[in-house]
Amino acid sequence: MTALIFNYSRNDVMVAMDTLGHYPNKQQFIHHTKFYYFKEERVIICGVGIAGLKKDWYEFILYKQINKDILTLDRLATKKLLEFDKLYPNELGATIYQFGYNNRTDEFMGFAYRKSNGFISEALEYGITARPGIEDSFVIKAPDIAEIIVSGSNFNRIHHPFIEIMKEQKRADDMEDIDNRAFIGGEIELISINKDSCSVDTIYKF
Repeated sequence: MTALIFNYSRNDVMVAMDTLGHYPNKQQFIHHTKFYYFKEERVIICGVGIAGLKKDWYEFILYKQINKDILTLDRLATKKLLEFDKLYPNELGATIYQFGYNNRTDEFMGFAYRKSNGFISEALEYGITARPGIEDSFVIKAPDIAEIIVSGSNFNRIHHPFIEIMKEQKRADDMEDIDNRAFIGGEIELISINKDSCSVDTIYKF
């Protein structure tokens, strides 16, 4: 499992994820980047649940898909994710998110594909999402949260509000029984993308 936070608007997208992964026995751990992106197309792929499913989708796009614009990927996603999901135990859950810039409408678009809903495409609303979820009141009180929404990629990484949100996610997760834990940890990596630029940074180490 993982911690995921994203802020999505028509002008830019920011995605933060931790880097701690674990094997099914929850006794062996690895550190790795959990999101994928295509810089030229301004596309980000992230998600929670089955890590291999996210990687399968990314590698299909990388090696077999010439046209990588967000609308093309959205049209392909449901069918391919259903195919890839057959490779994994049915009891494992997954949700894939992807964001991308639409040149025709000059805006970013975001979609979710949930295994529990047959990976049907769901258009995302603008705003902040955190998984595992935390109290809305905490998200609102996180330092400078309004500023980050307004300023987009012009932010101070040292005091990035996503850090406080993910620290709260980890605090709550650490209190769970081992069978229910997401095991949040390692580092917080952040990808920020708008129509003119794309940057990836490590903004915190647990």
